[in-house]
Amino acid sequence: YNGFDTGIFLCTPGLFSALERAGRDGGDASLSGGVRLLAREGRARVFPVTGHFWIDIDDPVAFEQAERALSADSRRSR
Repeated sequence: YNGFDTGIFLCTPGLFSALERAGRDGGDASLSGGVRLLAREGRARVFPVTGHFWIDIDDPVAFEQAERALSADSRRSR
């Protein structure tokens, strides 16, 4: 684990091909594995998110935390 999958992914046919190739012979066929393969090939693009709100949501508890954070933020910006 050496990074974060943050934001929105545009899943093109190239990504699905990379996932298949990344997963061959028991390799990493996760989204991270496919993007890593594309990055090694110079085919992945990224955009900075510095200064923008972001919270990781992996489960119902994190979803509730995100809702509270967004609600508090919207009250502050009024």
